[in-house]
Amino acid sequence: MKVALAQYAQTEDGPSIVRAAAAAGADVVVFLSSWRMAHARWYPRYLGGDMSYQAVSHRRVRDVVGADVTDSEADAVFDRYMGFYESNWALFSDVRPCLGALRGLRFGVISNGPSKEQRRKLTQLGIAPSFEHIVISEECGCAKPNPAIFARACELANVAANDAWYVGDHFEIDYGGATAAGLRAVWLNRHDDKPPASSKTVTSLVQLPNVIASG
Repeated sequence: MKVALAQYAQTEDGPSIVRAAAAAGADVVVFLSSWRMAHARWYPRYLGGDMSYQAVSHRRVRDVVGADVTDSEADAVFDRYMGFYESNWALFSDVRPCLGALRGLRFGVISNGPSKEQRRKLTQLGIAPSFEHIVISEECGCAKPNPAIFARACELANVAANDAWYVGDHFEIDYGGATAAGLRAVWLNRHDDKPPASSKTVTSLVQLPNVIASG
């Protein structure tokens, strides 16, 4: 194989939300549920280009804190959350062993989100040098699962889609998008959900080298 386009992994932002809730004196369970529902409600609007990232952050805060929150107050709340969120960034333990086992292949990242945040995350986690190409939705103008972002990554790598592997942990967005774009997709099913019969699935990145080796 000429290239592996692999999504790196990180911890979920649960600890960040818990700390933010505690700092605000809120009920953690209620806050956690409300914050995640607000993310699911508004973040796709940002990825689809309907709303700016800042507008979405304002909506998320107002959904959880109150509709009368001003823009400046919403910015302050969201900035505080982001501080907690970034302090909890960490690699899963299987990331570096996987990169080491696949040494010799070319790596890239395809990621949804704001460019500065995603690039800062890769740098802070110490794995940015591992990736030859980094394709981020904000820079590309389209987001996963749109096949165009996968095509852009393959174009940058100068590789045909069917010569590229892509692994991601969201079945519809990552596996579905990559498959639709013609890449060899692998679903990183960390929670061991029941996979569709037709999918290539791993529960840990340590299994990925064997999957690639077997074609």
